[in-house]
Amino acid sequence: WHMRAYYRGLAEFPLFIHGAMDYLPSIIASFIYGDLHVLGGTRVINALIVWLSWIMLFDVCDACARKTGLRVFWAFVVGVIFVSVSPSVLSFPMQTSEAFVGTRDLWIMATIWCFTRIIFSTTEKYNYLLTVLGSVSAAIAFFWSYDRGIMAFAFLGCMTLWWLSERKHALAAITVLCSYGGVLVIGYLNFAGPVADNIQNILHWARHSKEIWGVSYVGPCYSNITALSAVVFCGLIVVTAWLGRSYVARNRREVFYLLGLFCIQALLMKSSLNRPGGHRVVAALWPSIIVMIYLGGRFLPATLFSVKVDAEAYKDLVNNLPSKLAYALSAAVFSLTVLMVLGVLNLKQFMAYGSFAKSLVHPKENAALVSEDMNKVGALLREDDAGFFSWSNDGILALLAKKRFCTRYSHTIYAARSNEEDLLQGLKKEDPKMIVFDPTAWGMTIDGRTTANRLPEVNEYINAAYPRKEQVGRYIILRK
Repeated sequence: WHMRAYYRGLAEFPLFIHGAMDYLPSIIASFIYGDLHVLGGTRVINALIVWLSWIMLFDVCDACARKTGLRVFWAFVVGVIFVSVSPSVLSFPMQTSEAFVGTRDLWIMATIWCFTRIIFSTTEKYNYLLTVLGSVSAAIAFFWSYDRGIMAFAFLGCMTLWWLSERKHALAAITVLCSYGGVLVIGYLNFAGPVADNIQNILHWARHSKEIWGVSYVGPCYSNITALSAVVFCGLIVVTAWLGRSYVARNRREVFYLLGLFCIQALLMKSSLNRPGGHRVVAALWPSIIVMIYLGGRFLPATLFSVKVDAEAYKDLVNNLPSKLAYALSAAVFSLTVLMVLGVLNLKQFMAYGSFAKSLVHPKENAALVSEDMNKVGALLREDDAGFFSWSNDGILALLAKKRFCTRYSHTIYAARSNEEDLLQGLKKEDPKMIVFDPTAWGMTIDGRTTANRLPEVNEYINAAYPRKEQVGRYIILRK
């Protein structure tokens, strides 16, 4: 509802944590299914986005394994990973966005897919078309999910260097023009906000993410070992490739491809190291899966065969070593995937496909997908003509109340201490009759720090200006 008001010039562009993925699926769902079915329609669209992302990942991995003798095995491995870690259909938007491959990965995966097709193709027939599509996908990724957009441009930088190293200046120019030009065109069209406002959002998180989300490293960080080893893994592959000059000369394009994946993997580590947690570690591993398949099927045998052995006694051993190592690696990966299935697999998530097929045609109404407390609070909020102030950090309430936000901070937790005066002035100017407070909401305490303690002036004003309290289930309605 806030974005609808923004499109009509009645509200300013809000501060989002991700980007257009936070609102475009809902707007599309509203257009297709109607306002009464926005929540269910959004879940359907998010599920379709996740599936499309996985399809592209499958094809990327298949391209990396196409010239190997273990192509079927690697397809099985990726399939097992999908079954193990993919989110359940009709999951909450937060679950689909933070999945191993989620809604936020759609356009960066499209960028990788386009250039993977170029890198591993035996013909150059579609190079120009795929370069345009991949570069435009990176431009869309910039608006779709800020962090993935930055990663997509880092990957494009490596691809541009590859074009220049091959003296294909026209393709390098197309990559730059279509990516940066795409950003300007999309910003001008304004359906995802102006470029300047989106850059302002990115700068906000670059400056304040540590204050809002960061945690100290006092406790154990064992949950990051897996993700950290993935970065080291990718780094060693790239470094080894550069040291093997004969390999680089024969496979220059693939080296730049690996370098681009390493850049994505390194940037994905930012969120994982900043906020340790199991699902964040898992979500930071998919570039390493692509590189692992490439290494297991192509790179490792090439480097081992290049080793010169003088002793006749070791020739047979060295000649058989690549195949033995490949099968050993396959056995290790197979064991890990079996353990992953036993520990993670939840068959109930696949029993929901019947209801998903029904929801694809006619999703449930909003009221049926939320609690009775939420419906009651939404009805109360509709009595007030003023905007919605998200002190409870529950954006669904704004949707149920059909309200725009009082300020550009769609969630109070997004405001840093230096933004407190701006937040407070927006609240005073809008002057809503009631504010919803939920002391049990996840957003009220982030990484051990409460929003009230981070924003003491706002908290003090609310307590003074809204002294009347009314309990509605788990929510507390604060009134003037």
